Amino acid sequence: MAIMLLTDFCYVEQGGYWELVKELDFNCGIFQSINGMLVIETAIEFYPLWQKIFLCYWLELQVFEISVA
Repeated sequence: MAIMLLTDFCYVEQGGYWELVKELDFNCGIFQSINGMLVIETAIEFYPLWQKIFLCYWLELQVFEISVA
């Protein structure tokens, strides 16, 4: 099984209201951040850092719930 899409969400405040938005999206050759869409090569340095932080929050702090569909 291969991961085809990985999406990370965050809360963003706009006008006094908080909204859940897509923060990062690694999707089959395209890397999309909250700042816009970029080619996947720009994520090569960023992804290992994101993965390390995510695993720390998930495994050590247990703040994420993982689901596979």
